[in-house]
Amino acid sequence: MLKPIDPIRFATTLERVRKSIARQIQEGKGASPSWGKPPIELFGHLSIRGTSDQPPLKWRTLKSKELFAYLLQHREVWLPKDVLLEEIWPTYELDKAMSHLHTAIYQVRRMLKETGLGGALDFSLESYRLHGEGLRTDVDHFLQAALVAPQGNLAESEAAWELYRGHYLDKEDYPWVKAKREELLQNYIVLTMRLTSAERAAGSLDSALRRVRRARELHPYSERLAREQLACLAAIGDTEGLRASYAAFFRLMTEEMGTPPTAEFQDYGQALMDGQ
Repeated sequence: MLKPIDPIRFATTLERVRKSIARQIQEGKGASPSWGKPPIELFGHLSIRGTSDQPPLKWRTLKSKELFAYLLQHREVWLPKDVLLEEIWPTYELDKAMSHLHTAIYQVRRMLKETGLGGALDFSLESYRLHGEGLRTDVDHFLQAALVAPQGNLAESEAAWELYRGHYLDKEDYPWVKAKREELLQNYIVLTMRLTSAERAAGSLDSALRRVRRARELHPYSERLAREQLACLAAIGDTEGLRASYAAFFRLMTEEMGTPPTAEFQDYGQALMDGQ
């Protein structure tokens, strides 16, 4: 159960948190008040900087990069060779796929050593396991913050929200990421709803509207976010914007998804427009 939020205290605290996060980002200390910048970034694309200020790693092959991403998503888990071959080289003949696997394993181990990430890639009983405390990612930080957000931790909620700069490995064409990407997206929507609802309660209507609009750029088909945008526009008293936003979402769902918004959304939007 979410703890009740005092509107005045919320507005004051949120502004202080934002300034702190912005200052730390500018100073290169990361997006969270309590974390350093993670050496591995997965939101948007896979980027590795290691433990120093070295430039992003340039991969020798795209498949070695994909293999590392897959091992990282399943780190601490023993993955049989057959699974890796099926996920990373599904269309290759077995002999050729095995050769590519061994080459990619070598490149991943070399990368771990050169970047000083502190991870290790073990092999036992025809299976591989990636592990190591140094394999910190922005996704780890996001999930940790999202976990404590329902407890009323505003700083962690805002920090987690700021970390989500793009969908999980969105720029990498990996078919096996879909389930994880959807899980993280739903966490992001929950955080957005929590923060915008609290901002509306605190009277920070423009801030709430900016937040939900930014979230909708990442997920324009979310009915929950579309509803929240309507609520913000209604609270501001922007009747024209409210009607335009409702019509735009109705058109988007009908034309691109082949089905109109749910009856609940239509009733909600109509009630808001009737009340203006």
